This record gives sequence, structure tokens and C-alpha cells, in this order.
Amino acid sequence: MHLKKVLTEKSVRIGLTGSTKNEIIEELVDIIIAGDSSLKREPLLTSVMEREAQMSTGMKNGIAIPHGKTDAVRQLHAAAALSAEPVDFDALDGEPHCSGAESLVLESGR
Repeated sequence: MHLKKVLTEKSVRIGLTGSTKNEIIEELVDIIIAGDSSLKREPLLTSVMEREAQMSTGMKNGIAIPHGKTDAVRQLHAAAALSAEPVDFDALDGEPHCSGAESLVLESGR
């Protein structure tokens, strides 16, 4: 699947307002749901939060890529965003804040 088919104007946002990792993830899930009203929030959020509990998806250089697998989706869904302020994402490089780009990817668990 081509990324340009998954990311659309509706799934890209600048200026997320969350101040915690969980709030940012919730905003990203809400962006995906806004693009597909057939999706249910709780199973999507649960899959991403469970994955995040295993290991932080905060990468180097202010990038985070929270993601999850769930049977609640039939195809790949993604959102990309920039947060308005730096957010602590437990980044793997040990830097205290993940500022800049966050993306969320949900794929089918089937």
C-alpha cells in the first residue's frame, strides 16, 4: 500500500495540544476516527497503549511512531502530526522531550 493512499489531508495535523504522551496518542487516534466513522475508539486506543507499554515508541531526534495491531481495523490506517509543544515520549535516545513529529499507524491483526 502506498503511503499517499493512507495519509490524506484529513489524517495530517499540525499543532496537537496534548501535553502528555497519552494525550498525544489519544489525539492521533481521534484523527484516524475522524477519517473513518466506522472505527471504534476504544479498541484502537487499547492496541496502541498496550504496544506503548511494552516499549516506548519515542525515537531519536524528536520523532515518535506509536502503533498497534488490532482486529478492529481491516486495513492500514495512519495519522501524522506535529505537536504544538515538546512532549515527553520516553524517547529511546534518552532525551527528555519528543518534540516535532508524531505518527500513528494501526494495522489489522488478521
